[in-house]
Amino acid sequence: QGSWEGRRERYQKRAVKVRESLNSLGVEALLDAEQTSSALTTYRVPAGMTYDEIHDGLKRWGFVIFAGQGSLALNTFQISTMGDITQYDVERLLAAIETVFKR
Repeated sequence: QGSWEGRRERYQKRAVKVRESLNSLGVEALLDAEQTSSALTTYRVPAGMTYDEIHDGLKRWGFVIFAGQGSLALNTFQISTMGDITQYDVERLLAAIETVFKR
């Protein structure tokens, strides 16, 4: 799958797509893009939603997300964009995000 640089670039492209999709729905990342890993991004749970609603909604589509850590556990969630993820997987995730966050 190429060098670490190639993997990082693929992960980063996926992360940008996810961030743009969530941003368009009013979901904010915890950190600026320049401060975020290419493999894991933390987002704020939007007002009026809970982590459990987001987790369960995405899980119905076959995606598993993680709660933030420590004091951020109740009001943040994390999405990973690393691993053996196809373009189809990314498109399905973006459709799931659209459905879950556009209630």
